[in-house]
Amino acid sequence: MRDATNCIWSDEWRIGTSPLVEYTEWDRTVKTQITCEKGGTVTTKAGTFENCLKLCLDIGGMEKGLSYRGGKKVYYFADGIGIVRTENEYCGGTKTAIYELTSYEGTGEGFMPVANGLSRRYDAIDLTDGFVGSVEYTYVADEDGDIVLFSDRTGIREVLPPITQYSSIQGEKIEQHLWDEDKWQETHIKYAANNFHLILHLIARPSRNKNNAKRTVELNRFYMNTMENLGQNGEVPPAWYSLYAWTALVRAAALFGDGNKEEGYSMLDIVTEYCEKISSFKKGDLLDTGNPEILGGIKYEYKKEVILLPDGSKEPTSYEYRMSFDAKDFIQCLTAPHGWWWFNFVRNEDRFKEYIDKAKNISDMQ
Repeated sequence: MRDATNCIWSDEWRIGTSPLVEYTEWDRTVKTQITCEKGGTVTTKAGTFENCLKLCLDIGGMEKGLSYRGGKKVYYFADGIGIVRTENEYCGGTKTAIYELTSYEGTGEGFMPVANGLSRRYDAIDLTDGFVGSVEYTYVADEDGDIVLFSDRTGIREVLPPITQYSSIQGEKIEQHLWDEDKWQETHIKYAANNFHLILHLIARPSRNKNNAKRTVELNRFYMNTMENLGQNGEVPPAWYSLYAWTALVRAAALFGDGNKEEGYSMLDIVTEYCEKISSFKKGDLLDTGNPEILGGIKYEYKKEVILLPDGSKEPTSYEYRMSFDAKDFIQCLTAPHGWWWFNFVRNEDRFKEYIDKAKNISDMQ
């Protein structure tokens, strides 16, 4: 609330008003559109609260590492209590994190009471995969009578014994639940989405191949073949262009390290070709993921970290840094002062330097 509105409460927030808050702090300008509505009755573990005030926030200006603090959020306030529920969108609006008031001590005046001795505890609702989130606020008067808020926050993950080699099985549990309920169409859609996540995880996860050129060559050959097999006649589907280019680049470096210079240069040709294709993509473009019998016709939203399912719903994805590889990244890898040491075998060759120029030309067109 403080980050979005530059305060924790304003008397301007009344039903029917739509105030706009804009302020600058550090190197960012935050702009928040607020809509105040009737919030009705809200029931939480702490009780039932009637005639609540609902604040809908649309927060701009929170970029990069602070993006989770931006976007759309909803706050429900109860008279005499304060905030009783929050709904926070993230991952481009595909997910919502909910916190509810679970216990409190003391009441006060207005929709955001501040008084000595108050306490409020909030817990995240319906987290999955062992995650736990909560915060408790305690209000204490100092020597001057000013109220100081102390917060005790918890954000942990209770990790169960491993049963898979990737981070979450929630999608597959949902798939099994749909199957058990004989919801065939919904199961097919979820199955296709899970296939996408699994294939992406297989290809994009850290490879653990340091100092082993031959193993790197063969693994990345397999990854490239996998992406080729997702399209028709060996053509890589557009959603995989960036990852395909990245994989070819890693394979090229390993080929140079293994002494296969000509094949290494042929891989750099592939990287260049796909960087040219990628240069025409715009953020939000819906890209084909491949064979609909395997991936159900789902689309990947370029640089949005989400996939669009046939039923119109969306799911967040991982490995965006691989799925958005482009000519600028190509340049950085070819000219990196550290790492990529397999390129040292050809780094001083004019032929290698030509690829740097090609990548710069493509980057200038983006």
